This record gives sequence, structure tokens and C-alpha cells, in this order.
Amino acid sequence: MKIKLTKFAKSNTPLFPTPEKEDYKDGKINEGISLPMDYWIIGKLLFDIEEGKAVRVLREERNGVKVPGLFSTSLVTKIDGDKFETLNSIYKIEYLDK
Repeated sequence: MKIKLTKFAKSNTPLFPTPEKEDYKDGKINEGISLPMDYWIIGKLLFDIEEGKAVRVLREERNGVKVPGLFSTSLVTKIDGDKFETLNSIYKIEYLDK
């Protein structure tokens, strides 16, 4: 299933700080920090989204640039309709095909 995930907020008690966009280095390993706000990806959801598990996406696009790769979140702590929260972030999910 093809989806778009957008980070729009940080969780109430994130494990890692959320950087400003200019402090985040796309394509590099950013250990010890979360993703910046408004970070988004498009790709294929590999497994159903479930509490207690990481969301994994076979990424095709990142912030409007074709960047194939594997995207993984921290563990999901809450699911609420078209939104879910992880240990670090809150995402909106859009299903691009059914």
C-alpha cells in the first residue's frame, strides 16, 4: 500500500530532540536526534501500523526528492485515525492507493 507520512509534531516526552530543518542533514546518520518538523516521505507501507511496533516504509521519495531507502520510526505508542504517535514524533498518514 502506497502512503505518505508527514511528521507534524513531536511527542509529549520525546526520547530525542527535534532539530530545526537546517540542522538536519538529509542522507546522513543523525544519531541522537529525531526528524525535523514537516519531514515527509512517500513509499510502500511494509506492515500494518500497530502499537508497540515500529512503522516501516520502503521509501521512494523524501521531501520531494527521489531517495529510495528503508524508513523506520521509533515504536508506536498511540494510533488515532489518520495520525499515530511514536516515542519521538506524531505523524499524519495519507493512503495514496487502496
